[in-house]
Parts: sequence; structure tokens; C-alpha cells
Amino acid sequence: MMTGNPTHLYPEVLWAQRDNEIYLTVHLSDTSDQKFDLTPKSLNFSCLSDDKMYAFNFDFYGEINVDESVFHKSPREIFIILKKKEKDAAWWPKLLEGPKPHFLKTDFVRWKDEDEEEEDTPPSRNDLAGMDFQKMMGGNSAGMPDMSQMMAQMGMNKAAQKDSVNTDASNSDDEEESAPPPLETV
Repeated sequence: MMTGNPTHLYPEVLWAQRDNEIYLTVHLSDTSDQKFDLTPKSLNFSCLSDDKMYAFNFDFYGEINVDESVFHKSPREIFIILKKKEKDAAWWPKLLEGPKPHFLKTDFVRWKDEDEEEEDTPPSRNDLAGMDFQKMMGGNSAGMPDMSQMMAQMGMNKAAQKDSVNTDASNSDDEEESAPPPLETV
């Protein structure tokens, strides 16, 4: 169950699950006076941000290992890693024992399904170690195409385009037949 004081605001909280961990991300910037009260079944959180009090209380679906869980504060958010008490526990069908509050959302960036846990993670867009730039460039052994060949080819393409323009001009009679008729005036 989630409860809160009416004088407190609720921060946006994202959650994701792995086989042995729960990730919570509290989106608040420049926080102060953070209070974390973590028990095996609940988390009570409060802090100040922009001179406003934010707080929430989560009663978890399963149990948490309090000693192995960690909190990390950055200037833009608070990231919490909650370790599940049972290492081989089944995936939780939901985060909280009661209904989902309006400020709790799924963190699709960190989320992995049960069947995805066993698969290898594909390289990220920023991981360039597996890329073969020589093949991508299609060039010589140095990885760059021969610039003189490229320029000559571009010059040939321009000459071919020029010839086709001249050919089109000599066949201007054909264009008159395919042009649409003039508009009628009313």
C-alpha cells in the first residue's frame, strides 16, 4: 500500500526488474535532506527539492535484502538498487502489494523480461569495437576510397547527365504531345 502526507508532493518514480534486483529511479534534481527507511517489505522515502517536500511509501510485493541494497544520488536523480531477498525467486508480477500509484512508471530502458535475462546483450550504439570500418567504407587497404577515382566517376556522371539533357532538348516535339491541355476559362 502506498500512503503519503497531503502536504507532500509525489516524485516521478521509474521501476525496472531483473531476476535478482529491482531498480528504482526517483526523478528529482538537486535534492537535500534525503531520508530512506528501507525494511524487507517497504521503503519510506522523503527529500527536499526546490524548497518542496517530496515523499512516498512503498509496500513491496516481495521481500528485499536490506544489507545488499544501495542508494546513489546524482544532481538529476536518485537511483536505488534493491536486491531481492531470495536470489532464485520468481519474477514479481508487480512492484507493490497494493494498487499502482499514479507517479510510478515502468523504466523501459532498464527493464528486461525473464527470457531476455539469459540472452547475450547486443552491443550498444556506442560500442564500436565490433564494427569493421574498412568494409563500411568499401575502399582500399587504408580504409578510404581513392579520391581521384571518385572524382573521375563524378565527372563522368555529370557528362552523362549533360548528354541526356541535350537529347531531351532535341526531342521537344514529344514533350508538347504529353503536356496537359491548357485550363479552360469560365
